[in-house]
Amino acid sequence: MLKIRTTKLLLLGLVGATMSAFAAESVPVEGTWLVTITPAQPPSGFPASFTALETYSEGGGMVTTNALPPVPRPGQGAWVRNGSDCRATIIFLGVDLGTAAAGSARIDHTFMLNGKDEYSGSGTARFFDSAGNLLFSISFTSQGRRISVP
Repeated sequence: MLKIRTTKLLLLGLVGATMSAFAAESVPVEGTWLVTITPAQPPSGFPASFTALETYSEGGGMVTTNALPPVPRPGQGAWVRNGSDCRATIIFLGVDLGTAAAGSARIDHTFMLNGKDEYSGSGTARFFDSAGNLLFSISFTSQGRRISVP
């Protein structure tokens, strides 16, 4: 009798885990998200946190813009998904880092869907001079909320 109960509990656990994975995979990433970015140790001149808009499109393309002073331009990138886990790489050109010529930034962002309309994540922003030399990098966390039409 104990063996049958244990088997039933194991099966119920597997069904529950499968349903959770299915639910996470059925939530689309596509759409526009309002994201709060919090740098781990912001350098001088960077805010403690700032807001970004990220739009993910079908097929893996994405565009973003944010309110960070040295990066006032839109960024473009690509994203991939594995279940509820997602990764994005974003490039910003024309970044004003106080050098003679504008540089660029590359953001590598990993995030997990926490339901239909929220995500949490982390990543690294790398800032380069105009010759492509790494000047500095910043780790960050992110909290996203999907923008929807009421």
